[in-house]
Amino acid sequence: MESKIKSTSVFEGSIISVNVDDVISCNGKNVKREIVYHNGGSAIALKNNDNQYYLVRQYRYAQGIDMLEFPAGKLEINENPLQAIKRECMEELGYSAKNIQDLGVLVLSGAYLTERIYMYHGIQDQYVGQNLDDDEQITIELYTLNQLLTMVENNIIIDAKTIAMILKIKLLNL
Repeated sequence: MESKIKSTSVFEGSIISVNVDDVISCNGKNVKREIVYHNGGSAIALKNNDNQYYLVRQYRYAQGIDMLEFPAGKLEINENPLQAIKRECMEELGYSAKNIQDLGVLVLSGAYLTERIYMYHGIQDQYVGQNLDDDEQITIELYTLNQLLTMVENNIIIDAKTIAMILKIKLLNL
């Protein structure tokens, strides 16, 4: 186990903050650890009555491309992940969800990032209307599980949370 000696904040943003920590490592040496703090997020694989899944296509500035992903959203401080994904599902897709199942947690990079993504599977319920954020421009697309697996295999879907969720859905026979 490593022990923190001191922590220095080097950046505070609206989505992330970054600290550089002085740490005593497991072998007793003094080392530095750079930590990116993020509140985490929730994502949902929402299936309709025709056994198709809703994905959103949106431009991702950091990657410089449009990406195809399951709907997801950032957690507010101390927000319940299940409540967050219910909100995001309605905002991005316009549907409420029922029969929501927990698919587990995804850690994208345990070495330096605190972000955890809480993954869910649900069934489409009532249409309530989309309510996108001002800076969101998304296109909704529908795919079967077999189509999604092929898209992962062919590197069309490259989003980590979406890939993990597709594989969980296949493994759990959902």
